[in-house]
Amino acid sequence: MINPEQQSNSDLQTLGTEVALVSEEIEVFRRLPKEEQEKQKDKKLIKLRELNDNLDQAIQEAVQTGELNEAKRLKDLLKEKIQEFEDLINTIGSPLFKNIREIVADLEITSLETAIAKLKNAGCDIGAEEYWMLEKVDWSKKEKSDFRITFFPVESLFGDKKEHKYDEILNKAKQLGFEIVPAGNVPEICINLIDIKNKDIWIAMDPILNKRNEPSIYRVGHQAVKEGGLWLGTYPGNFDKHYSGEYHFVFVYLDKKSRKI
Repeated sequence: MINPEQQSNSDLQTLGTEVALVSEEIEVFRRLPKEEQEKQKDKKLIKLRELNDNLDQAIQEAVQTGELNEAKRLKDLLKEKIQEFEDLINTIGSPLFKNIREIVADLEITSLETAIAKLKNAGCDIGAEEYWMLEKVDWSKKEKSDFRITFFPVESLFGDKKEHKYDEILNKAKQLGFEIVPAGNVPEICINLIDIKNKDIWIAMDPILNKRNEPSIYRVGHQAVKEGGLWLGTYPGNFDKHYSGEYHFVFVYLDKKSRKI
């Protein structure tokens, strides 16, 4: 019978072999025609993240078996390989990474009042419904360090022009390493998108209940009647709500230092 320690060592050896093969797979991918890269990139990235999840489990088990150093070494190595692969995806022009922006976390936005003041000062119009939702934000949970966002159409996420439910969009994006936007950082993102013209952008976030007790999310739109301005609006945020392929969503894109892998 194999004891738990032997089983853990065996698992780590298997994971070590898989991590070692990642470099070879990246090089093979690099030599593929662009059309084939586009077809394979999402599956490759999902595979890397599944391997990362397996390493997370191995680290937890390694605490009991004394193999923690080896598990952490493999984890660090895989983290570098995932970053290398994502950088490679950027170079082939994936629309998921086309609109990456740096967001400076505004530490002065700590309440409804400071959020409203900043938004209005930047020329962003806010309606009664949006004001109501901002009242319900837990500002203590906002991201307090600078971060990056990216926005892209739903069709780029799935590679088709079909409608997809909100929960499907969030789950697919999470598989690829994106995260939802903390509600407390919506003001900074809205202000950052002030240069976007003729396009509405939906904020991927945990829904907030509106006045009618319905789940809602934010969307940012260009204020056509006020040159250069924006409006912060709302939209149904039911998880079974369908979005067409041309709808654009904003997600948080973690950099190499802060990515939780």
